[in-house]
Amino acid sequence: MKGKESIKSDGGELVTVIEAARQLSLAPVTVRSWVGQRRIAAFKLGRAVRIPRDEIARILAESFQPADAR
Repeated sequence: MKGKESIKSDGGELVTVIEAARQLSLAPVTVRSWVGQRRIAAFKLGRAVRIPRDEIARILAESFQPADAR
């Protein structure tokens, strides 16, 4: 699987920590830390960590703050 950015599972597409970090505009070390703190749902496949794309969407939706209407 080397070189692949994502794989499919029954629950949707899974992405690497690096791809998740890009989508969340975070450093990969921050994403790994959040996985360790269980702030992000993730799957371990051997030593590899994969994050569901739905989980990234959830984090982005939770962190969205609309501009104040003045």
